[in-house]
Amino acid sequence: EVLPNYSKFIHLQWHNNLFVFHHGDRIKHEQILQTVIKNLDNEWSQSKNRYCHLGHIHHHTAREVGSMHFEHFGSLTSTDQWHSDSGYGAERSMTAIVYHKDSGEDSRVKIKVSQ
Repeated sequence: EVLPNYSKFIHLQWHNNLFVFHHGDRIKHEQILQTVIKNLDNEWSQSKNRYCHLGHIHHHTAREVGSMHFEHFGSLTSTDQWHSDSGYGAERSMTAIVYHKDSGEDSRVKIKVSQ
């Protein structure tokens, strides 16, 4: 199933979980939080577990802002010439996360991609 992606904000509510997806460019976590509360007020109030998954920076970071978990994930793609010349070179990895319909994140596995 392909979710509608006419906006940089894509969301999915699943039982007691709200998932928000955004590329992560040109916006701060606090701005995302305010936008989600404003535009997804029904989904927000119906969900105990709230997650925002982002990319853009190609490094893993995680933090909580209010009652939403923000997480940036690494990239699977190899470094291109521009990024290499600029000194970038993040670890290539993929993370599989298992969520419980009521209690949210249950477990995860991180898989590194060999260079």
